[in-house]
Amino acid sequence: MNPKTPPPANFTDPERMAGLSPFKAFNTASFGVDGTAMASFAAFSEEQRWQVAFYVMSLRFSHEQAVAGEAVFQAKKLPSELTSAATLATSSDEQLEEKLKSYVGPEAEVNQGLAFLRRGVLERKPSDPLVLSRNLVRQAAELYTRGQKDQAYQKAVDAYIDGYDLAEPALFAKDASFGRGLEALFTQYRNAIKQGVAPEEIDKRRAEIEAGLDRAGEILARDDNYSDIYFFLNSAMIIVREGLEATLVLAAILAMLKVMGATDAVRYIHFGWILAVVAGGLTWLVTQTVLTFSGQHRESMEGFISVFAAVALFYVGYWLHTKSEAKKWQAFIRDKVQNVVSGRKLLGLVGISFFAVYREAFEVVLFYQALWLQNENGRHLILSGFVAGLAVLVVLTFGILKLGVKVPLKYFFGATGTLLYIVAFIFAGNGIKELQAAGWVTTTPLRFPPQAPLLGIYPTLETLAAQGVMLCAFLATSFWMALQRKRA
Repeated sequence: MNPKTPPPANFTDPERMAGLSPFKAFNTASFGVDGTAMASFAAFSEEQRWQVAFYVMSLRFSHEQAVAGEAVFQAKKLPSELTSAATLATSSDEQLEEKLKSYVGPEAEVNQGLAFLRRGVLERKPSDPLVLSRNLVRQAAELYTRGQKDQAYQKAVDAYIDGYDLAEPALFAKDASFGRGLEALFTQYRNAIKQGVAPEEIDKRRAEIEAGLDRAGEILARDDNYSDIYFFLNSAMIIVREGLEATLVLAAILAMLKVMGATDAVRYIHFGWILAVVAGGLTWLVTQTVLTFSGQHRESMEGFISVFAAVALFYVGYWLHTKSEAKKWQAFIRDKVQNVVSGRKLLGLVGISFFAVYREAFEVVLFYQALWLQNENGRHLILSGFVAGLAVLVVLTFGILKLGVKVPLKYFFGATGTLLYIVAFIFAGNGIKELQAAGWVTTTPLRFPPQAPLLGIYPTLETLAAQGVMLCAFLATSFWMALQRKRA
């Protein structure tokens, strides 16, 4: 600061600030003032100079004044035009005060309103997650250009977790294919930063994401929704499929008790499944509470739940395949029931019924939780599908328990088991990918295979290793079951 004439400006002086606007501060920072200590800061990016210009306009207001001013805005329902970037950039404090006086009476409220415009608006996080995502993607590119690779990678992670991920459910509901494609761009962006590619390549990928975010905004602004039928049918099929499996277990147990003449024990079976339904409801409430976290915590929980679900579903798929033969199914039920009835361990009957149904209830919670997170704006469709599926399940249950309708176990269990193997494979890839985004698992990018989010396939060593383990386990269990059948 040599020479020190004129002296540095006091940005907390109301009189000095009355005629100043961010636009004037931006020009001063850009060009400097000849013959003074105020040099040109044109070396800073345009965005950085605008940030400085808005920041100096906020210095004379406290956080408490800004909060009070926001309350004034909400109470008086002031027009949103006052908070637009164009208005705030080109208007001086004096001009903003004049505009506020036409809506607000007391002088104190005018000052509070000005504090909100100059400071409160800046401190608010963007309400639009796509805007936040765009800002963070740009920051990642700038950090990478300056050689700050680790910080750039974290900003790229934040751009997905704290930005795009919040808009993703609504986007998937309108255009799932485009939503998955844009999600893939974020993954490729992070991987490119991790690999240390040329800055020009990072800037190219940044531009692709920004174009995608523009397109996402247009899609979200549309009134149409082509995924309503998908979410409705998917919701209905979950409760029908899982409920039917539980019904088959209960029907077999009740039939076995009838053959054995142990009709007094039937009430314990009913008590067990009712208890399982209640436990399933409590499980849903717990998952809803846990998954209200935002950002990195939410991504972490989704990742851990997906990995756990993959293991659980693989086990259930294996179990169904081992019981697909009618004789094995009957032997399984007979052994379970005879052990508890012969030993008069009636609580064991409750346990058999409870765990048979709760296992399905837990799967229902896992599937519905995933569906619930995918379609934030269409949850009425999920509820409608659940009610419709439940009605179908009641009819099927009545037919099986009361009318003795036969279900081909071999084909039903075989098809269901294979489906669960596939879902477990997908969940394994998606779960590891989410844990990578949250920082729990390292990311080692690969050039092959191409990304296929629908199958949970991502070009990283960790996701492919998890799915490789699933695939090997599937081959090993299939080989083992084939050997068992040959010996039999």
